[in-house]
Amino acid sequence: MGSRETQEHHWLGAVHVKDVAKAHVLLYETPAAAGRYLCTNVIYQFSSFAATVSELYPEFAIHRFPKETQPGLTPCIDAAKRLIDLGLVFTPIQDAVRESAQSLIAEGFLQRSPSQIKIIPCGKIILRM
Repeated sequence: MGSRETQEHHWLGAVHVKDVAKAHVLLYETPAAAGRYLCTNVIYQFSSFAATVSELYPEFAIHRFPKETQPGLTPCIDAAKRLIDLGLVFTPIQDAVRESAQSLIAEGFLQRSPSQIKIIPCGKIILRM
């Protein structure tokens, strides 16, 4: 049985894995750092993130939502303000998505095809973009 929830009502915090590693080092090397830190570029409505991916990779069947899914709710731009104040510069999310997709393509998990998208099982996870 799968979940009956749909993604349009979810929020998504996205960050490049290299930024997570840089944040770990930065916090380790900052004696005054204490407590918890949120390490995310921006917190998006799922529909906004899907639109970004779809714009970067129009050849893939990325679901586009017909309208704003949560009217009035805006993305949180400074979610990681504490890290930014310490000097962390985040990779633009478009670059993170591009590098992730290029890696998946290079490893054969995501294949470009003009007529259809090939879904490749990876363990218990099915990668679909």
